[in-house]
Amino acid sequence: MIVVALWLAAPVLMWLQAHDAATRIAPAEVQMDRVQLVEWVEAVTAPAALALRWEVPHSVLSPAAGRVQEVLVAPGDVLENGTEMLLVNNRTIVAFAAEVPFFRPLSYLDDGSDAAALNEMLATMGLESSPGDVVTARTVRGIKALDHRLGGGRGGGTFDPTWIAFLPSDGETVESVHTGVGDAVAIDAEIVGLRPSVESATLVDAESAPHADDGSLEAGSAAGNGRADDSMATAMPIPPDSHVELPDGTKLDIDDSGNVTDASIGAVTSASQPGDVSTAVRIVTPPSVGSVLAPAGAIYVDTRGNQCMIRATAAQGGSTTPVRVTITGYTLGGVAVRSGDLSEGTWVVSRPGQTDRVTC
Repeated sequence: MIVVALWLAAPVLMWLQAHDAATRIAPAEVQMDRVQLVEWVEAVTAPAALALRWEVPHSVLSPAAGRVQEVLVAPGDVLENGTEMLLVNNRTIVAFAAEVPFFRPLSYLDDGSDAAALNEMLATMGLESSPGDVVTARTVRGIKALDHRLGGGRGGGTFDPTWIAFLPSDGETVESVHTGVGDAVAIDAEIVGLRPSVESATLVDAESAPHADDGSLEAGSAAGNGRADDSMATAMPIPPDSHVELPDGTKLDIDDSGNVTDASIGAVTSASQPGDVSTAVRIVTPPSVGSVLAPAGAIYVDTRGNQCMIRATAAQGGSTTPVRVTITGYTLGGVAVRSGDLSEGTWVVSRPGQTDRVTC
């Protein structure tokens, strides 16, 4: 009989102990604070970084040989299709990102991929051209107009590839100029160095972002190449309803794998310096509807891994109960949490002691 009574009493004792742990009287010296509804206008931000990989730097080569009379570009200039670069032997050399580099003279009825590129270039420059990959009579008239524009006389309508400096892509930025007035330039001599572009950028935690001096660069590569080892850059997910932006506020388009898309890679290049292996960004999360703002020290994690706070019925002398919460963001003023057990004006223990951190 005694054994049965003890067996029945055990669960009751366990419930009473748990209830006592969950609801207790707050000591007079425990600091209390009231939680507030989240009403700040600014979004919640958290630091992060982009691990960068850079393309191999490109150059623009001279298509002609001669004496440089004028340099028409400078570091920082953006080279667009048709940009004038040099004056050599009284002829202007322009840059163009043709589908294929021009390699031969082109005359009436010539055809091929370079003839198609010539027609496209003439059209881009606002000159007569023809659709397709054949040099037509219209193409010839466009060639004559281009020849005249670049300093030629009344030529016979044959396109000369020495007029055009091949540009890897439209919109490249000049990093350095390697020729000057009075220099004798040779064919295929480097005349302009282009600013390298970011090849890929991966969102990573700010603490684990690669650095040029921490061994995270690929073996055998110079720090100036800025090619971080992929193993050092594990992509991190973006929290729901959040976005990533550069320090200047430019919003970045990032795919589900944590990689910056082509639509935003140019913005990352502009915000970075050649050789950087990472660049700072921030994750922006709007305030969550229904969240309350509480002191950061009020949060603790119980033995089950739950995020908890201790709710109180009064500022002093009231009973306390641990409640489970979900953190929705951080601010300088505290931590934003959401819980069905908290509302505006609820008292919480600001800094619960170790003995108060019971399971919620």
